[in-house]
Amino acid sequence: MHIRTFRAANLQAALADIRDQMGPEASVLHTRQVRNGWMGWLGRTHVEVTAGLHSGPADGTSHDASGSRVSANYADEPLQPADVRSVNSVAASSGYGTSPTGTPDINAGTINPGAAPVSSGQNPMDAAYQNYDASHQHSSSTGIQGFGNAGNGAGQGGFYGAGYASGELSPADSLSLRLLQAGVEESTARRWMASASSFAAGIANSESAVQSDQRWMEHLQRAVARELNLCGPIRTQPGDRHVVALVGPTGVGKTTTVAKLAAGFRIEARRRVGLLTIDTYRIAAVQQLKAYAEIMDLPMQVVEKPEQMETALSALGDVDLVLIDTAGRSPRSDARIEQLSEFLRAAHPDETHLVLSATSSGENIRTTLEGFAPVRANAVTLTKLDETPCMASVLAALTGRDRVVAPPLSYLTNGQQVPDDIAVADASGLVAQLLPHMPTAGLGEMGFETMDGYESLHYGEAA
Repeated sequence: MHIRTFRAANLQAALADIRDQMGPEASVLHTRQVRNGWMGWLGRTHVEVTAGLHSGPADGTSHDASGSRVSANYADEPLQPADVRSVNSVAASSGYGTSPTGTPDINAGTINPGAAPVSSGQNPMDAAYQNYDASHQHSSSTGIQGFGNAGNGAGQGGFYGAGYASGELSPADSLSLRLLQAGVEESTARRWMASASSFAAGIANSESAVQSDQRWMEHLQRAVARELNLCGPIRTQPGDRHVVALVGPTGVGKTTTVAKLAAGFRIEARRRVGLLTIDTYRIAAVQQLKAYAEIMDLPMQVVEKPEQMETALSALGDVDLVLIDTAGRSPRSDARIEQLSEFLRAAHPDETHLVLSATSSGENIRTTLEGFAPVRANAVTLTKLDETPCMASVLAALTGRDRVVAPPLSYLTNGQQVPDDIAVADASGLVAQLLPHMPTAGLGEMGFETMDGYESLHYGEAA
């Protein structure tokens, strides 16, 4: 399938451009309003329409109505989602109000979700998604509208709809559309699927649809894993002290993550663990970590100045693992980052994990990566996966190559339970969060929702 995005002053102009460049058989996948200008302020409003076509030229470039290249970095206001229908069907829909000039007015109404689908000459894309449940509205992070959620596969056409059941829509095309539905930017989805396609040469034509779909999910996981550069868990050796510092902005869950790691290594890996905190800014921060230390019977040190670090570490000299909890720092404050760096230089940690929240926007993730660059973190721990409605912008930021390269991912956290809601980062878990209703290979072993398999995934002696 070839997918392109067009931007024009109004819907009529965008549809005309799609007809001219892709033909009348193209299908409208989603529409939205976008504004240019700084953060969407004081800018002109345009209509952006993404269309798909099974055959024809595709260069992966977004165009405006004049055919010029455009970017998608605009603040957006989602329109109501339309069913996936042909361009002519959308243009003829009576669900839009009409302005005095005869141009469809996007503020007067929405494309009628109940409009009858095109029955003659209907292309496979229309057939594939005409049975989708329209209740799944949109992905909040990017404003890209959802195609709907087919649930557990019951009803006509099963999971992918009638088109897939009849063999008209390939698993790769379905997966591409699901990525867009999940809020993945077109350029990122195209890159991931191109990478996945490079792994797909071995798929046999004789495989069933379900097997083929599972294979494509495996290929996507491999593509995401290759871009994320996963690093695996912290590795310790009995009798050889290993120091790990957790850093990051305020409120991302550093202290809770320290407690989860400490409990896991203490209980499951049978390691001697010590805690150290330099978070003397936040109210009750020391008391919170001290409570965890008392429950787990762990030694703990409090450091208020970098000069105290050597003495504190000496007091923890007989442990296998020292976990350092740090105060939250703004990535925009060079002075605060430098203060943190002074503590870390005194501690000489073997590893520094930058803790990021999955609830952050992609732009905030990029800003944090840039702001904490002087700390020289060699791993990223991603928290609060249970609180984010959409993983698309986070994954795009972590795999992006435009501004800053993210350190490899180490751990994912999925709740507040200590020590249960943590697991070693892997592509299957991340893809499962991104596409929660897709059959994802490897999740049965990981047990992502309950974090089963914690013992086997986290620990092991250092290589």
